[in-house]
Amino acid sequence: QNLDVILQRLLIVNNLKTSDPNINPIHLRAFFFELCEKYAELCHDYDIHLMNDISENTIIAADDKILKVAVEIILENAIQYRNNYRPNYIKLSATTHYEAGNVKIHITDNGTGIPEDLKGKIFNMFFRGSEKADGSGLGLYIAKTALEKMNGNVRLESSDESETVFSITLPEGKMAVENTQQPF
Repeated sequence: QNLDVILQRLLIVNNLKTSDPNINPIHLRAFFFELCEKYAELCHDYDIHLMNDISENTIIAADDKILKVAVEIILENAIQYRNNYRPNYIKLSATTHYEAGNVKIHITDNGTGIPEDLKGKIFNMFFRGSEKADGSGLGLYIAKTALEKMNGNVRLESSDESETVFSITLPEGKMAVENTQQPF
């Protein structure tokens, strides 16, 4: 089973590197609502409050399949590394930086956090935070590769014992807008 998961993830990496993104308008709130629905039962089982704090009028131009791959990996990590000793939450939010011309999506959770000595390695291929980690070490590498395919990026903004914040940045031009009246 573990080998199958690794092979599936390596196929995702290969597909990301060999295909071109299909850029279309995405209503970000609705996009995240669908993801929240997908993970609702699992979050309920683990007593994780999932919040979609994205404005109704936030529209971006991106490949929905590529964005979904990246966001799902971060969500799954937040669920996997929840803190079992307190109520947990995962919050999805977005801000538009008009001066910089980009949309920044924030995925915030209050799970176990990422130790300081591992923060610089988490996006490396096959990196696992510990021997006890269940994953293949490909998740965050895939998220990074997926977003780079759309000229975006993902980074760990902060992480400590109280909160972890990942940010996804999508660039200006045809990649990100917040006005429904603006043509693509």
